[in-house]
Amino acid sequence: MVYFRKQEKFSKSVEEVFLKEQKRILRIVPNADIQHIGSTAIPGSLTKGDLDIQVRVRQKDFEKAQKALSKIYKPNKGNPPTKTYASFKDTKTRIPLGVQLIVIGSKEDNFTALRDVLMNDEKHLKAYNALKKRFQGKSMREYRKAKGKLVEKILKTKI
Repeated sequence: MVYFRKQEKFSKSVEEVFLKEQKRILRIVPNADIQHIGSTAIPGSLTKGDLDIQVRVRQKDFEKAQKALSKIYKPNKGNPPTKTYASFKDTKTRIPLGVQLIVIGSKEDNFTALRDVLMNDEKHLKAYNALKKRFQGKSMREYRKAKGKLVEKILKTKI
């Protein structure tokens, strides 16, 4: 089951955890571009209340960054790694945490684009929130499937 609340309820605590994790990641992946992504980064959005972080690296640094991150986070088995993408999680932090390791310029390098569209386009943010309202208290699997389709549509209209 999936439940959503207003982003503003989480913004202060999420920002504190993001800054802490950003420093932690930069110690082991010093050349990374680290971004707060996901709904907690978008004012006015509905969110599950988790923190999503994108760690962007060059292809030549990907394998080393993946090994470094795997020492401090668990792999997210729901998102199998590729040569340009790896997903991690940490449920022991104050706020549930997801970390997406991405090669800059790869096909997976669209998390910040989605965040920026939703932050700057009220129509798309309303559609995103409406989708979340439809799935309030329902299946996470079905929500993720519908969300994937909407995200794809949003990104196609903005790229």
